[in-house]
Amino acid sequence: VETKQVEPDKLPDTFPREIPVEAKGEEIDQNFIATGSEGQSQATRRYYTAKTVDERFKFYNDFFAKNGWVIVNTDEQSSFKLIDAKKDSTEVLVHIAKDAQRDGQVYVDITSFPIR
Repeated sequence: VETKQVEPDKLPDTFPREIPVEAKGEEIDQNFIATGSEGQSQATRRYYTAKTVDERFKFYNDFFAKNGWVIVNTDEQSSFKLIDAKKDSTEVLVHIAKDAQRDGQVYVDITSFPIR
C-alpha cells in the first residue's frame, strides 16, 4: 500500500467535498490517500473534537439522511460508533471513538472509497 500525505488545510483529491469535516480549531490528526497494489484507493481524514461520541454520531447520521446518502449500516458499541453510507459511486465510513492514549479525547475518522 502506498500512502500519500495531504496538507492539513486541503482535502485529499478523492475525498467527497460535501462531507462535513472538522470545525475551525479542531486538530487534524490524519489526512491521506492510500492506494493498493491493484489500484484501489481510499481517502482518510481524522480529526479530534470537543464534541461527544453521541453528538458526532447524531450529526453525521443526520447529515447522511438529509443529503441523499443511503445509510447501509450503523454500529453502536460502548467503545465506538460507526456509520457506513453510500451515494452514487462513493462509500464513506465514519468511525467515532474515544482515544485512550489521549485521555479519552473524541476523534472522528472519515474514510471514503469508490464503489467498484
